[in-house]
Amino acid sequence: MSDDKKNIGRKNMKKFFKTPEELKAKGFQEYETFLNNYIKKRKDVIDGTPFIFIDEFEFKDSTDVGPMLFLGTPNAQWKQAVNKDYKKRLTFSLGTCIVDNTSNTLKLVAKMGKGAKEKYLKKLRKIKELRAHFDTIIFAEEEEQSDDNSRKNKAKVESTNIFKEATNQEADDAIAETTVDDTAKSQELLDLEAHIKTFKAFEKNDIDDKLDELYFMQILVLRWEQLYNSKSNRTYKNENASIQKIKLFIENSRARLIILNAKQELIETSQDLKQLSKRIDKRNTLSKEQRIKFYEVYVIIKESFNRWREQHRSIHSGNAELLKLYSELKKNLPVVKSEFLRGV
Repeated sequence: MSDDKKNIGRKNMKKFFKTPEELKAKGFQEYETFLNNYIKKRKDVIDGTPFIFIDEFEFKDSTDVGPMLFLGTPNAQWKQAVNKDYKKRLTFSLGTCIVDNTSNTLKLVAKMGKGAKEKYLKKLRKIKELRAHFDTIIFAEEEEQSDDNSRKNKAKVESTNIFKEATNQEADDAIAETTVDDTAKSQELLDLEAHIKTFKAFEKNDIDDKLDELYFMQILVLRWEQLYNSKSNRTYKNENASIQKIKLFIENSRARLIILNAKQELIETSQDLKQLSKRIDKRNTLSKEQRIKFYEVYVIIKESFNRWREQHRSIHSGNAELLKLYSELKKNLPVVKSEFLRGV
């Protein structure tokens, strides 16, 4: 796996903020610092990345409000927030980032929401951490992309489809622009086949990268169904069987990866607990400062466990390996807690 390909997986903010609540807890000032370090390390791979933008995002409380730009493919928790809350807000938009290196401009190609307006970018542009990396930030139309970028980002700019916001008129317009040859494969099927090759090229442990590929494949399938939804259509007749196989591939692959991801998260939490246990000196009486220090680490581990339990409630009970790991961790948590609370 090349370094460039691995870097693509590292551009996603969901690795740092798995839920909107985790981002809120940072506070706006800390988020600004994070944004600076994040873009500094990943500016070269932001082009083509999905984004979520909210002009007035409430961080720690109602007095801690500021513009929020989330970069990366949204996971289930972020999608839920979009569908249940964000898309109702006037200052919300979702789409794809385009980086124009010639003018050093970050273009936000909005595909969903009402917030793609000039007035909502004023506060975002004032963030000095962003100004350090981009001369300006604008909302752009999809057709403003260069020919080189438009092909590369074709699969990604359809982010709206995954939230099922596309209209029949948009589908009709897309069909009018598409010419289907009797013998040639549709561009959507060609792109899907390319994504499958990329998916299979990833290493076994590149779970987030694989999930990202499946996300874009799902978007392409939805687009194909939108364009060729008539059984009398030649492309539908020629490619429907292949599309159905790809849909099954996406579904089965996603199910396996979700379990693998859940297992990895549980293993990491268990390892953190074991490390904490090793750090506790069981030979000596602990000072108040030591107890407080260990308790703070313990709380973080316990919160990770509780979050895991909530997110994977439906799968760990039906998987013997996950159930064993879960049960062991649940049993060991109070044991480790008692180690640094002994004598209290």
